[in-house]
Amino acid sequence: TATVTNSQLSGGIAGAQATAGSQLTIQGSQLTGPRPTGVGLRLLGGNATIIDSTVTGQASGIRLLLEGGVNREPELTLDHARVIGLNGPAISVGANTDATVQVSNGSTLTGSNGVAISVAGASTLPGVVDDSVLTGGVTIADQAARDLQFSNPQGDGHFEIGGTVDASFEGFAL
Repeated sequence: TATVTNSQLSGGIAGAQATAGSQLTIQGSQLTGPRPTGVGLRLLGGNATIIDSTVTGQASGIRLLLEGGVNREPELTLDHARVIGLNGPAISVGANTDATVQVSNGSTLTGSNGVAISVAGASTLPGVVDDSVLTGGVTIADQAARDLQFSNPQGDGHFEIGGTVDASFEGFAL
């Protein structure tokens, strides 16, 4: 378990990383992955709560992956946080990964490639997007599944669906 408050973290591959069984809390801080393949936060089966912080990655803002040999799902909670993918999606879920995401309280997801959330093949991503802004669309690959609830979000992207999606929309403004 680790808590980072009012700090700036920058790393080549990732500004921060949480592996299976770990809990990372970031508050009032900035995470940066400045290398071309860098991410602001990489979750390898770990749990992270990001509050009043900015997460920026060159490739994607946050990457959720299954840690090899460990069957733990990464869990991400964003509370009034900004996530930016400078050359890719804000949030990227890797192949064969089951993850959970909750985006709330005025959080913003910005993907420079036009994708706020990307889910790779053979993955699942149940989650909630509540009172937040998506700058970019949602892309779900073939053989991926997603169960998302959208409540009062704003967005300017599209939905590209190749897998299975069960989504509900309440007060969605495009």
